[in-house]
Amino acid sequence: MNNLPIEIQDKIWCHYWQFEYKNVLDEINKPIEAEKKALIFFNKYIGVLNNKYKTNYKHYFLNLNSNIYEIINNKGLMIIANNSQLLLRYITNEYINNIFDSVPVGYKHVAALFVLFGDRERFKILNMFININSYTS
Repeated sequence: MNNLPIEIQDKIWCHYWQFEYKNVLDEINKPIEAEKKALIFFNKYIGVLNNKYKTNYKHYFLNLNSNIYEIINNKGLMIIANNSQLLLRYITNEYINNIFDSVPVGYKHVAALFVLFGDRERFKILNMFININSYTS
């Protein structure tokens, strides 16, 4: 690369840093986007946990759970969530282990966030996640 003319090197480095800058911004916005996505999903599909078609939606709950898990276990993203006043800031590993021990492993983090979203219906939502693997007719 050092053998290239300076003008071409400048264009290459400019192009490289544009992508790096975008990646950093995407990482900073990850907690905000994850909570927004989870809230939209909560408002539209929380009722599916009570019917027999909930198996069709388990993939989406697992996907949300993995996104939340990545954020919770990243100290930098948790600082961003805390400073942005997101509900994700209340979810800690201690909170998960104490309250959501009866929720199946793949759904603990999404259950914690949905309980926070649920406000007055939090106990009902917790029971829906506890029974997520049971068949209801």
